[in-house]
Amino acid sequence: MLNFDKLFDNIRVKLINIRCEKNFSQTELSKLINISQQRISYYESGRKKIDLFFLLSCLHVYNISIYDFFKNLQESE
Repeated sequence: MLNFDKLFDNIRVKLINIRCEKNFSQTELSKLINISQQRISYYESGRKKIDLFFLLSCLHVYNISIYDFFKNLQESE
C-alpha cells in the first residue's frame, strides 16, 4: 500500500537536495518563483505539504522535467 507521508517526505528531501546541488538559497528560489522564503522553509521542514504549483515552479527553475524528477523517486527512498 502506498504510504503518502513517506512519498511527500521523499519529494521534500529530493527538492532540498536539488536546490542545494544547484546552489540556490531559499531566498534566491523564493524570488524566482514569487513566493515567500518562509513558505519555502515550511515546505522544506515538512510543516506544510508541497503543492503542485511549488513543485512545478521549482522543476522549471531547475530545468528538470516532471518525468525525470519522478522516474527515480520511490516510496522506499
